Amino acid sequence: GVARNDTYNLYLAYYLGWSAYGRGNRGDAGVQNYARATDQMARDYATQLRQCGS
Repeated sequence: GVARNDTYNLYLAYYLGWSAYGRGNRGDAGVQNYARATDQMARDYATQLRQCGS
């Protein structure tokens, strides 16, 4: 039940496994930092992609 554009939670679910994620496990601070960094990277790429189309 994670939205396709929710990079942060998709990363957590992938890293932790769908079962652990479904039980509410969100990992430790290090995993959450990587998830935030992945989310920011996805946002940066989306911005770059939009600029290419202009």
